[in-house]
Amino acid sequence: MKKLHLLIFIAALAMTACKDKSQNTTQDNQANTTLQPERIELDEDLFDKENKYANVRISIQIADEDDDKTPVATAINRQLLQEIDKEFNTDIKTDKQAYAPYRGDSDDSEDIVKYYGEKTLQILTANSKKDQEIRLENLSEAQADLAQQTIFQYSHYMDLHSSFETDRIIVFNINTSTYYGGAHPNSATRALTFDKTDGTILTQWFTPQAIKDLQPILRKGLTEYFDTTDQGQTVTEANLNQYLQIEGTEIPLPSNIQPTKDGLALTYGQYEIACYAMGMPTLTIPYATVRPYLSIEAQQLLPKE
Repeated sequence: MKKLHLLIFIAALAMTACKDKSQNTTQDNQANTTLQPERIELDEDLFDKENKYANVRISIQIADEDDDKTPVATAINRQLLQEIDKEFNTDIKTDKQAYAPYRGDSDDSEDIVKYYGEKTLQILTANSKKDQEIRLENLSEAQADLAQQTIFQYSHYMDLHSSFETDRIIVFNINTSTYYGGAHPNSATRALTFDKTDGTILTQWFTPQAIKDLQPILRKGLTEYFDTTDQGQTVTEANLNQYLQIEGTEIPLPSNIQPTKDGLALTYGQYEIACYAMGMPTLTIPYATVRPYLSIEAQQLLPKE
């Protein structure tokens, strides 16, 4: 019986050793397959054409995928292409796709801007001509002659460029402007922050309770912004809400959040929290100040200071 117990004990030791070896091998394999940030090279191109009725300008930077089609560069370009397609390939009257999306090489910047530029110019020209004809139908002959000399030139611009990069992230800033008649153009800005290890976009910036904790910082930053833009009364934290168009007193976080060399920039779009005349309210929070309010993912990706 004792001999049997000894054999069982020896077998157990052998199994434990095998298990430990298996765990060590798995850990070594995981360490060897840890994703490393890719170096991102950029290609740049421009489309800029106009006629009497329309003007289109598309200036972009996208990742160079090289001959190997590196996974991170390819993932980044897929998302950037979606942004370009969403910006230009939407019928302004139906809000539906106006034509087939670009299907060429995702790193051929020259082909991309030409594809969307030519199609957009064609559509804007047709829309501008049609709208001009409608306006002329309701005018007297004298008024029509004058209106022929003041054609509304429709326009659509996009500037998509890398604005900030570290060893872990690359940020693309997208500025757009459209004019389809009316009192003024409509402008927008947004940014995409990519993880250079896998090409994913950082979307969860803050902890759930951050919006409440950040209120003093938001109020101070917006007060400084409005005080430099307002022509008249001095803006203070006490009267700040007079300049805001929000429900209640809690200031929301903006839709556009962008890492910069000076810190995390928060930019509110036109009409997001204030009237058009106030522009796009912006404040920048130093990384050391904002770090306690960041999500775990954001803390891992963003600079410490």
